Amino acid sequence: MSLLKDRNFLLLFAGQGISRFGDGLYTAATAWLAWSLTKDPTAVAVVSVSAFAPAFVATFVFASYADRGDRRKLMIATDLARVVVVAVASVLLSLDLLNLPVLVA
Repeated sequence: MSLLKDRNFLLLFAGQGISRFGDGLYTAATAWLAWSLTKDPTAVAVVSVSAFAPAFVATFVFASYADRGDRRKLMIATDLARVVVVAVASVLLSLDLLNLPVLVA
């Protein structure tokens, strides 16, 4: 338990835990939203794949570049970018402008 006494490790551990929890909620919410918009299981599958495809592809393309930079800044920047994307989707949903193509994008 000596690792949890290290402030930097504790911050990383807590931040990653919260992020993983949010990822789980995001996955469930996007699947539910696709279902509520279309009632089509294919749409749920398309939205689920489109939610994970960019990260999968970007890992192959940018992994070597990520190792060369400051990992802390990269983690913060990518999490903030994800917050912006979800916030935009939330605003579009509240304005009743969110449809399946926008959700996939």
